[in-house]
Amino acid sequence: MAGSKDVEQITESILKKLEELGGEVAQVDERSRQSASETPALAGVLDSISSLRTLVPELADGVTDVARGKVWIGIVGHYSHGKSSLLNALLQLPDAPELLPTGDGVVTGMVSRVDFSSTRTMHEFRLLKGDASMPISEEDYRAQVARGSALTGVYAFDLELATQELAQSDLWRNMEKRCIALFDTPGLGGPYFSDANQVSQWMSQFLLLVVCVRADRITKDVATSLTPFLREAPKKILPVVTFWDTWQGCKDYEGISGEEQARARAQQLLETRFPVLGEHAHRAIFVSARQYRNRTEPTPEQSRFVSPSWNIDQLRHALYQEMDPSVLGRVAKLSPFERFRANRLHRRVEDARTQIALAVDRFEQAEGKVSIGDAGPLDEALLEATERMEEPFDRLSDDIESRVMALVPDLGGSVPLHEGVEELNRVVRSCIDDFKRMHARSVKRELEGRLLRTLEDQLDRSGASATKRSALLDRFTREVRALGEALAEAEYERAVRLPGAGQLGTATAGAALKSMLSVGTNPRAWMPLLVCGGLLLLWPVLGVLQSASEYFSEKLSNAIHLIGLLGLVGAGVSFAVFFAGEWGHIREKSLAEFRKACRNSVRRDALRRAIKETAAPDLDRFRDGMVRISRDIDETADAVGGALRAVRERMRGVKARLEEVSRLSRQLEERMR
Repeated sequence: MAGSKDVEQITESILKKLEELGGEVAQVDERSRQSASETPALAGVLDSISSLRTLVPELADGVTDVARGKVWIGIVGHYSHGKSSLLNALLQLPDAPELLPTGDGVVTGMVSRVDFSSTRTMHEFRLLKGDASMPISEEDYRAQVARGSALTGVYAFDLELATQELAQSDLWRNMEKRCIALFDTPGLGGPYFSDANQVSQWMSQFLLLVVCVRADRITKDVATSLTPFLREAPKKILPVVTFWDTWQGCKDYEGISGEEQARARAQQLLETRFPVLGEHAHRAIFVSARQYRNRTEPTPEQSRFVSPSWNIDQLRHALYQEMDPSVLGRVAKLSPFERFRANRLHRRVEDARTQIALAVDRFEQAEGKVSIGDAGPLDEALLEATERMEEPFDRLSDDIESRVMALVPDLGGSVPLHEGVEELNRVVRSCIDDFKRMHARSVKRELEGRLLRTLEDQLDRSGASATKRSALLDRFTREVRALGEALAEAEYERAVRLPGAGQLGTATAGAALKSMLSVGTNPRAWMPLLVCGGLLLLWPVLGVLQSASEYFSEKLSNAIHLIGLLGLVGAGVSFAVFFAGEWGHIREKSLAEFRKACRNSVRRDALRRAIKETAAPDLDRFRDGMVRISRDIDETADAVGGALRAVRERMRGVKARLEEVSRLSRQLEERMR
């Protein structure tokens, strides 16, 4: 039919798209790991893709199992209610040997999964134990299937029956074609099997559930054993009343003599005592596997309601109907079996699609958390850190200036000059030593603290690998250590050029020379000069007079000479007094010049420039090293960003495949309507 073919085509398309989706995800995973396998920033992205790669094949296998795997018709019933006898009759001709053991006290203790093969010439029996599947003989199967819990570790028996050896082989070939198999559960309420969870799980997977209830035991006790399991059963339930040839001897049928009334009574009992079977009771099939195998002919009265096969053929027909509704003359797009498989497939596909979509969402969430950034913030932090590191240079110059200025007024006064000069040098060294200790802490705080945290954050955001990250951090540590050592060894004393004793001597000589040159203009020097001048004029005059006149006696001449000598001594004393007075002025001028030189040597602006120029080469080398680190981070970020863009682009293909699966799932849903 057209509907069936459409479903088959859609199913094949879904399986193909899921296969393509799995291949697409595998390619994304492999290429992503090749391009970004060592990138911690993409770890979440890669993990989400890896999870998706694991998930898609599992889901695809699940969809394939539903599309091409077995669909089960479950055969359930209370123990000793003729379930095994019914299966023997359903599968075989009356005279054929029994496949399943039957008889008084025989209880089916293990699962038997019955499949069919049109290519086999004989039946095959296998025992499933753990992961192993072992062939066994038919006799061993019949001997072991009823042993139940005595078979430690055995899960089930698999039977693959040759259709040519079975009754109504076309039914079983049809079931083989559609991958439908029978699932014979252990006898419920029996001594061997009591795993309610396992039975409930089986019930939910059955296309059709054939429930066997013995005609003379439609009781509340039996209902109590079956009802918990039947609540998990599919909507399609087919009650089969077994041992129908025994109803006449049962109390529940007292006062009933006709076949029709007995059937009505049995249906009534099913409705009242088996609530879960109530709505299905009208479909009940009344069979007797024993009479079928004995080839007992129904009485004329029974023949109105019982076929020559004791309604075993009616049960076969009901199974046929599940695969092909046209058997009963109805026309439908899909048979119950096809609708059941299509419905299960649709649910499984939707579940798979939802899980894959969630995995894709997790990828997008992981991708959204990835923030690949360049080294811009690091450059800003470096600029800020170096500016803060230059601030102590200003404080150093201010400190030197203030402390030197405080000492300068006392130089040559209350503090001897040589001691003052030594104190100035000691103060400068003390300021520089204090600065170096303080600056070392500042470098550690700014660079190994704030700047390092910024660097680590940028490395995280750049997506650098662990190796790359370690290498860059090592380089940063070396740069910081080198800067600290260089700043600690810098000779800042050279920036502070305090005048020394030689400069004071030069100032003193200059002041003395100026004083001598200013003798003629200094009123205090006029008297000594006049005396000296007079004496210089007196000596020649006296000599002339002495040689030219006899009036001058020797005594007078000696007196004149004595007067000249006394005048000369007086002039010398006058000059000595003059120069002694001038020496105080000379010393004050030289000290003033020296103090001025001291002040000029620590002028704030000039001193700041000099100190910063001393440290500038070291800071420049550090900046250059950090610029190289920033460049490496930028290159890393560009590479990781490119890898992320490539992953994102490939995931678009995955999402497109997923949309195709979703579209096919919607088509499948439409075909089921």
